[in-house]
Amino acid sequence: MVFLVGVTSLEVYKLFAGKSLIMDKNKLQLQVITPNKTIMTDTVDSISVMSATGQLTILPKHANLFTPIVEGELKIIKDSQESFFATGRGLLEVTAKGVSLILEDAFHSDEINEQMVAQAKEAAEKILKEKPQGTDINEARSVFRRSLIELKVAKKRRRPL
Repeated sequence: MVFLVGVTSLEVYKLFAGKSLIMDKNKLQLQVITPNKTIMTDTVDSISVMSATGQLTILPKHANLFTPIVEGELKIIKDSQESFFATGRGLLEVTAKGVSLILEDAFHSDEINEQMVAQAKEAAEKILKEKPQGTDINEARSVFRRSLIELKVAKKRRRPL
């Protein structure tokens, strides 16, 4: 299974090599990276993300962890503010130095165009009703699934706890 296109292990190493990511023992140093850009490098209170086995919430002093991430919602809490992202598949690494999320893509709730996503969802539903075969059905299912995630995340804007 390929998680990232265009990002080599050498590039990942260069991003993290020799960096001390700990700033505050009651906070997490978070890096969210996609092949196109670094989405965020910040100190946060907690993150919640979907893994293959369910939702994971990472708090300060979390045990070391390395696990695949599935498409879903990323919730970041910083200073009593919640931020939401729709994410693609990727990898999560938790160490004493911090948390790294390397994702296929990630879109902040403010970046999601609900009208365009709703149109994509409707188009995917129409294709699925026609009972396509082969790669067409997989592509339509993928678009439908992503649309549901993005619509859910788009409804959540930055808000106080």
